[in-house]
Amino acid sequence: MGRKRKALPGPIREYEKKGYRIQKRSGTYYIYLGYPVKDPVTEKKAVKYNTAVGKYSEKTGFVPAENGRNTRSADNDGSGEKKKHAGPDHVSHDTMPPAPSHTEKCILTPDSCGALNAIMQTAGFSCGMPDVKSRAERRRAKKEAAEKKKWLRRLEKLAAELRDISKALSDAGINTDAPEYCRLSAGKADIIREISSMTGRFGSNTCAVYVLTLLEDILDEMAGDKEHRDLYFTSPSDFTRDSKINLKELVIFLMTNGALTLDKALFNQFSLTGDVPTASALCQQRTKLKPEGMQYLFHSLIKRPAPPVPKLWKGTWRVLAVDGTDTNVAYDPSLDSYVRNGDAAGYNQLHVNCMYDVFGQYYCGSLIQPKGKMNEPGAVRIMISSTEFKEKAIIMGDRGYGSLNLIETVMRTENLEYLIRVKENYIKEISCLELKEQDVDISFEIVTSRTKENREKIKEGKCKYLSGKSKYGKDKKDVAWDFEDGVMMNIRVVRFRLSSGNWETLVTSLSRDEYSMEDLKELYHARYQIEYGFRYLKYALALSFYHSRKEDMIRQEIYAGLCAYNICSALTGYAAEAKKKADETIPEDERPRLDYRINTTMGIYIVVDFLRKRGNVAYDICAMITSYMVPVKPGRSFARKVRPRSWIPFLYRA
Repeated sequence: MGRKRKALPGPIREYEKKGYRIQKRSGTYYIYLGYPVKDPVTEKKAVKYNTAVGKYSEKTGFVPAENGRNTRSADNDGSGEKKKHAGPDHVSHDTMPPAPSHTEKCILTPDSCGALNAIMQTAGFSCGMPDVKSRAERRRAKKEAAEKKKWLRRLEKLAAELRDISKALSDAGINTDAPEYCRLSAGKADIIREISSMTGRFGSNTCAVYVLTLLEDILDEMAGDKEHRDLYFTSPSDFTRDSKINLKELVIFLMTNGALTLDKALFNQFSLTGDVPTASALCQQRTKLKPEGMQYLFHSLIKRPAPPVPKLWKGTWRVLAVDGTDTNVAYDPSLDSYVRNGDAAGYNQLHVNCMYDVFGQYYCGSLIQPKGKMNEPGAVRIMISSTEFKEKAIIMGDRGYGSLNLIETVMRTENLEYLIRVKENYIKEISCLELKEQDVDISFEIVTSRTKENREKIKEGKCKYLSGKSKYGKDKKDVAWDFEDGVMMNIRVVRFRLSSGNWETLVTSLSRDEYSMEDLKELYHARYQIEYGFRYLKYALALSFYHSRKEDMIRQEIYAGLCAYNICSALTGYAAEAKKKADETIPEDERPRLDYRINTTMGIYIVVDFLRKRGNVAYDICAMITSYMVPVKPGRSFARKVRPRSWIPFLYRA
């Protein structure tokens, strides 16, 4: 057992109870008062006892300090007599230093911005250190003060952005104090979006604040939705307690971890806090978040985009490319993703089907299937059924999407058309066409029953047979047609020669009177943007490097990667627009000989750094992205090199 502490004298005990620090040297007790201080490097708060109050001994009694310094000699008033003090109850209040105040409030009230005023008036934050007595209360108070200071800094940044917007509104003669602009019921991201869309001023910095705030708003909605928590989380009680890896930190980690090991990625994200969680703690938190939760976040970010004018083809059409990509996962023959490879050992792959806005450059739909059970046309039909097409849109697909069932689905969907590349022997009606440039229409009937009359029509080439649904409600394995019997189909076929000498055949529902063969060539050439999207998704965002062997966790990472790509694309797009407007003011004789574009890989890296640090960066994100430019050299083409790639084990990560 340790040595027992000797009891303090009565007067000194009173000082200790009030929070003073007591030190004993050579039989004399020295009394110090502490003040809250902040470490400039770690930003941690502590109490520093650097102000002397006095000293006490049995011989001299209590002696107050002179100018904040304790002296070993007794206090003397000049008469040669030493003064004795009975204790803290008899000390004059003039000699006692004032206690640190913790009741002052910091309220931001920018002028002429009603929406911000409404937010800031409700944000009164305590700036001092409370006078706590126990260690638990002191720790809880420090955590609360740090959280309040963090939100205070964030609101200050928001105030600076909205002050500029408010000035533009005032210059335009709009009253920002009107009730319709003061919507406390709306989220912070919605307020930024509404005010910015009214002025047309939505620069990259404001967009970065909007996207980060929107992400946090959606996660707050998920955490606060008690009715649907079982859809997002494994248990309704998940993410209800305070944790170093809360829901927001977990989602940010999934979007920014890259190809690093778990320990390195955790260090990058939490190193500034000085308290880095373990990889085991992260894995436990990941099991609480279902892949459906990340899928909901992905679709929520799509439904509430930033407010720029959408990029349309011919000013009318929204162009959506559909394609899929394979991604290697850990070897496990017992899973549906296992694919046999002849006599050799098989492999496991997931097929990620995506719908991509070609001119907006973001993913607007996704469906993940096991490689052995993939059905690309069926996946597109599911994505179409779950998407609301408010504007006119065109679905573009490669040769794997020439399904008559998919074409009929598109034709029965409002505001939707199609443009699909097919093989030369796609159907009999197309294989019979001459191998020359032509633009023709073909018609035929789809039947789902082999009656005597239908068999005769099939022999004559007047109709085509496709396996339809059972008339008696039974489940059929192979269903190639989901509609009624006897449907007439009219298809426009366009065939032309490429510069390589090969022939290309397109089928479309677009009118020949409005869109010529050259228009369709130009439009289909833009489909290749989805291939660039897959490249940046797999390598710039390192989506080929997963951090789990379980397929549910891999699906979780895939949807997180899609969310990160959309955010990066939005911010780099705003930076590109700002750069373009700035270049228009440069005289033509001073412009560079080559055209330049933003280095997308570096743009993604900068945005990922912005997300990882939750917006607490020292640089201007728009200027930083536009500082990395590469020249555009048209007319360059290279042969595609296909290299087989396998799943990369955890031991061989960067």
